[in-house]
This record gives sequence, structure tokens and C-alpha cells, in this order.
Amino acid sequence: MDYLNACIGTLKANILILFKYKKNLVSELIMFTGVYLAILMLNDSSAVTKFYNASVAEGPILLLIGYMFWAFSDMALSNTANWISTDAKVGLLEPKVQSILPYPVQSFLLLLVSILETFIILLVVVSISIFIGKVSLLQIPFIFLSVIILLPSVIGMFGMGLIFGGFAIKEKSLGNFVNLFAGALIIFSNTLIVGLPKIIYIIPFTSGVDFTSNLYVSGEMDLSLLGINLFINAIWLIVGLLFFNYSLKKEKSVGSFDTF
Repeated sequence: MDYLNACIGTLKANILILFKYKKNLVSELIMFTGVYLAILMLNDSSAVTKFYNASVAEGPILLLIGYMFWAFSDMALSNTANWISTDAKVGLLEPKVQSILPYPVQSFLLLLVSILETFIILLVVVSISIFIGKVSLLQIPFIFLSVIILLPSVIGMFGMGLIFGGFAIKEKSLGNFVNLFAGALIIFSNTLIVGLPKIIYIIPFTSGVDFTSNLYVSGEMDLSLLGINLFINAIWLIVGLLFFNYSLKKEKSVGSFDTF
């Protein structure tokens, strides 16, 4: 019961923080909306529609699907790594580790709040898409379905964030590397460029983009692609947890916890 109450209390506190300090939400909204508008202006969607055997009218929502997977994944990776890096740098990591909740669980609860934040941003993006005639009201149910489909990818990117966080435990700061890496994924994944080698499926959200896009166009589920997506993301989560816990254990034994 104490464990559950701690989880609920952490969630409530962070949701209140999200809506109390609106400046960060507004800045995230401006950034992610700007990225989406840039995608629409710089990409005519012809390559995307050709790759997925879709009609021209389906192009904008296919671009939106890719954007959604990237946006939620970027949030999961960047926020997780930056939370750990900040805690390590300012000396909050040690007291948080001593909490009733394991540190990865605390980070995951923060991630749930970030998912809510990104969903709010998505609502604005979808509203803009409807206003400018890129998305129709009939496509909204599939957009919400896509949010559910992309959740395993968010979990996988959370695992990747734990790996970066493991390095941050020792280095205390990762600078802007994680943010640059997460941003680069929009270029070096199938968010914008389709037909890339299947090796890109090692990136947690890429197989999800193809699965969801094919599902929208054909109405059929590619179970093999879904299996790849679930497997890859499970591996990233497991590796992330193992590496983070190893890094934490090593820092406790030979690091500077006691000097905070």
C-alpha cells in the first residue's frame, strides 16, 4: 500500500507541476508544432505515399504518423536522460535512490506525465492540421489509435534514455548531446525518409511507423512487424534497466555519492 501511495503521490505532484509551470509546456508546444509545420512545408509527401502505396490525400496523415512516433520518442529519450543527468549533477540522485520507489520507477512515473504533456501538444498539432485542411475529422479516431500503438516505442526509448542516464551517473552531465541525438533521429529514421534499410528497426520507434502507416493504408495488421516492434522495445527496456542499475551500483561502490 505504501508503494502504491508513493506512486500516486508522485504522479499527482508532477501533474500539478506540469500545469502550474506553463512556461515549459508552452515552449515545448512551440518547438514541436514548429517541427511539424516544417515537415509539412519541406516534404510534399510524394515519396511517402509511393512507398506505402497510398493516395495523395493520405500523404499528410502518413507524415503525421511519422511525426507522432518521433515526437513521443524524442520526449521519452530526452526527458529520461536529462532527469537523471540533472539529479546526478545537483546531488538529488542519492536521496531519490533511497526512496521506497526504485529510481527507474520514479523516472517512469515522470515519463507518464511527459506522455500527457506530449498528448496535449498533439491535440494542438491535430487541430492545426484540421484547420489547414491536411487532416479530416474522419481520421481523428485513427490518430488516437496511433497513440496507443506507439506506447511500446515510448517504453523502448525510455530504456535508451536509461542507458544515457547510466553514463550521466558517472559524468554528471551530458550537455546537449542527448537532445542533439534525439533531434537527429528525425533525419536518420523513417520519420521523413522512407525505404531505408531494415537495420533502422533497431531504433525503437521505426518499425512502429511502418506498422501503423501500413495499417492505415491497407487496414491490415502486419503481425511480423508488430512482433519486431514489441521485441526491439522490450530489449531496449531490459538493456536500459540492466545498464542503469549496473552504473548505479558501480557509482555507489567507487563513486562520489557520499560527497554530495
